[in-house]
Amino acid sequence: MTKTVLFEEINGLTLWWALFFKLRRYAVHYLALNRRYRKDPILRLLEAWGIYHLRYDVLAPKETYFNEVPVHCRRISEKFLLPNPIYRMLVTHFGMDERMQKKFQIALEQSLMQEMTILAKLLLFADHFRKQTQASVFLFAKQDLWNRSILEASEYRNIYPKSLYLLSQWIQRGSLLLPRVRAIMQRLWKVIPFKRGATSVSKTPSNPKPQPHPRVPPNPTDYSVLYFPHKGFLYRRQERTTELILGDPFYSEDPDSPFAPSRILHLLLGAGDPIVKETVHCFDELGIPHLDLHRLPYDNSWVSLKRFYRLLTQNRVSLLKEIREGGTTRLWFLFQTFHFLQQYRTTLSPFTNARFALIARDLLIPRILCVALGIQGIQLLSYQDRFIAAHMFYHLMSDYYFVTSEFIAEKLRTDGQYQYIGQSIPIGLIKTDPMYKAAQAPPIAKYEEIKKHHFLVLALDYHVPMTFVENYTSHYNFWKNLKRFYRDLICLASEFPEIYIVIKNVTDEICDHPEFADFMDLFERLPNIEFAREYVYNPPEQLAVLADAGIALYTSLADEMLAAGIPTIYYDFFGVPSTYFDYENNPMMVYSYEELILRMKQVLNKTYMKEEAFLQMRERFFGKYDGKVKDRLHQELLQLYHESEC
Repeated sequence: MTKTVLFEEINGLTLWWALFFKLRRYAVHYLALNRRYRKDPILRLLEAWGIYHLRYDVLAPKETYFNEVPVHCRRISEKFLLPNPIYRMLVTHFGMDERMQKKFQIALEQSLMQEMTILAKLLLFADHFRKQTQASVFLFAKQDLWNRSILEASEYRNIYPKSLYLLSQWIQRGSLLLPRVRAIMQRLWKVIPFKRGATSVSKTPSNPKPQPHPRVPPNPTDYSVLYFPHKGFLYRRQERTTELILGDPFYSEDPDSPFAPSRILHLLLGAGDPIVKETVHCFDELGIPHLDLHRLPYDNSWVSLKRFYRLLTQNRVSLLKEIREGGTTRLWFLFQTFHFLQQYRTTLSPFTNARFALIARDLLIPRILCVALGIQGIQLLSYQDRFIAAHMFYHLMSDYYFVTSEFIAEKLRTDGQYQYIGQSIPIGLIKTDPMYKAAQAPPIAKYEEIKKHHFLVLALDYHVPMTFVENYTSHYNFWKNLKRFYRDLICLASEFPEIYIVIKNVTDEICDHPEFADFMDLFERLPNIEFAREYVYNPPEQLAVLADAGIALYTSLADEMLAAGIPTIYYDFFGVPSTYFDYENNPMMVYSYEELILRMKQVLNKTYMKEEAFLQMRERFFGKYDGKVKDRLHQELLQLYHESEC
């Protein structure tokens, strides 16, 4: 039987080891590609050499190791970080009280989770290969302090050479010098003519292009409310972007409110992102004040390194003892934490009048930035963007968290050990307000006509990975899952000619994807199923309120349909959302096509759920559905704002 080696990542160093094992006739697979290598031609070349990307579509739904990662992170922080003198030094240096220390611990655990999740996923594949091949499986993963804590509980041998690990770490940590090296090279470039015949005088073009008038950046001291907006609205077509921005739940329609768009300073994280560039363009057109947080002055890593060493000396922390006890892993981790905190504190120092930081989607903002905001005395406000977020191992962090219902507030109070929530305020599911408004508007004529003859079902799927690399690295929305969903929907449409299924994807890109061309042809030919291509003219909230029922791979819109009183079935054949929450055994979940047929019969026969029980479930999970959730949010926001003035 062929032995198998599973690589954590293929990069410039590990590629040669992968080729070495391949020459020794091992089966070689890898979980991640280095950022520079994430291209389809490189993936194809590796496959030609017999080095294959691990694919999530071969795994069983149960993700034991992955779900245990937060528990490991808590154990590591309590054993290796909290008692450490450097950790205590950082707490003292940044003046953290008990509340801030709790935030700090959660931020560290979130950083650890990002470090350890890859190995946890690798162990899932190791279990799979051992069961499939009955042969020896070896791991090729970094031998750091965190990984060892997980590997101690596993049965697999890690054959990653310690010398290679040390080399990779020194290469990574040598990047600290890059800002200084870059500055030296820029100075040399002005002095030394590198090209033959080059002179220090540059030619000016005879007809220079007119430069646009530079936008005057806003003054940070003029704003009491900061905002980290969610960029996801740009998944939608650009024709609706302006409407989507101005419909943001945090925006007040009162121009004199401190939460009016023109009175909030929007902070973006990295303008190099194409989506962020589009966001900046929209903000400029709408006259919304914004700054790129990463473009503001900050302390580079070289300055942080000198400051960190000075702190260690002042606090009499022995570097040799630290390295001897925990290696360089813990020291490097704590230095990076210090560096980012110091960097964000310097960057945020001009915001002297800021009281609140609004977070449109709490899962996207770096937790260490949340800590830095707290150190500056800026309170965090966020709303529950997705219902499932409170049930997963996300390290949520907010001083005021506007949640859907008292059920969620109570769950966070009792089970939220991996979160810092200062106060949970139930207001309802805020994304149902557009649905309530859409229900009062004239319906889409095409689908109103279809409803006269059919039972309208809205099917919700995931956005499609566009390349092979994206497909291999997708955890749930890989092509195999989407194809199974489409095949079963086609069979369901044939089984029930009285229903009409409309499939709504996040974007229209899938319509032109060659991998799904056969399905698009079928949707064109079949009489009672279609793919909603006219995305701009069929907004999701209008389609949702028109539907008589829904079938969904788990999405937030499916929860919004349930909150609006529309029977919705989660087709969970790969462990989501049941891995995290099963809706307390209410009849929303089906796990096979046979169950889907039976549940659809119940929906059609109106035996899906008793009306009173459905209403109780809806209010228990999602709160009130009355189109006034945003009004309740702004009443709470204004009250908090006025209290902060006192």
